[in-house]
Amino acid sequence: MRDWRRRGATVIELITTACIVFIVLAIVGGGCCGFHGMKASDGYRVGQIQKASANGIVFTTNEIEVTTSGHKAGMQGGMTNVFEASCPDDELFAEIQGLDVTKTYKFYYHQERLVAPWRGGTGYIIWKVEEVKPDEAEE
Repeated sequence: MRDWRRRGATVIELITTACIVFIVLAIVGGGCCGFHGMKASDGYRVGQIQKASANGIVFTTNEIEVTTSGHKAGMQGGMTNVFEASCPDDELFAEIQGLDVTKTYKFYYHQERLVAPWRGGTGYIIWKVEEVKPDEAEE
């Protein structure tokens, strides 16, 4: 058994260790880049804007919360659900911040399998918002 405290690692051992670390990081990083931007689902949520804020210390991201009405099994009466999403588009985020909180909107999103930290804190990325007209809500 080698006593690592008495002698330093040889140059070959250092190069071998560095190569192994590099290969592992390349595999993990490549896998992350491969999943980045890969859509898991598309859709929309209908609700009212509850919160729009820019969060973060290292990466500042635009995060929103939308209250949606819903019903869970076993619960009586209506209840409010909160849909959390990110909005990497600064122009769209400025539009969302100006929305009337008393009106109902459709928030179109796509869900990504892996989100880069600078794109948002959630897997849901908002890409479009449109107002729901009162006659559309009744259908």
